[in-house]
Amino acid sequence: MNATAICRSVQTHLLLLQFGPDQVWNSITPTHVRVVLALPDEDRKAVLLEADAGRWSVRELVEEVQRRRRISPSPARARVPRYVRTTRLLERISSGEGRWLEGIEEAAARDPAVGEQTRQQLASAIEGLERLLHRLSPRRLERRFRIVDGGT
Repeated sequence: MNATAICRSVQTHLLLLQFGPDQVWNSITPTHVRVVLALPDEDRKAVLLEADAGRWSVRELVEEVQRRRRISPSPARARVPRYVRTTRLLERISSGEGRWLEGIEEAAARDPAVGEQTRQQLASAIEGLERLLHRLSPRRLERRFRIVDGGT
């Protein structure tokens, strides 16, 4: 069982504990309970009771949860565009002074097959990066950004 499943199980258990042992569900299934976990803690109990009273299907509950999540402000961060993530990764690799290769000699000494496989993977990755860097030379990037900016 992975960490997400364990966390979800604990959240489900804690939510159901709020109702006490005498709570009888007429139409609530484990899937209903899982769906309301997407809501803030203070809304979960009320929504489950409303869903049970209204005998909502899981689909109806999902729609209600989505509606409520759109209404409430989301603390989630905006997704970072792929080109920004890639740029940051390339900066980390290029400024790492070889630290990203630490341990490679030890691994190759312990198991020559792993060393050879790693060497081949690195060679392939380096060739791919060389092709990418050729396409993204500073001059080409500058031209590309001039086109995007309207030629100024």
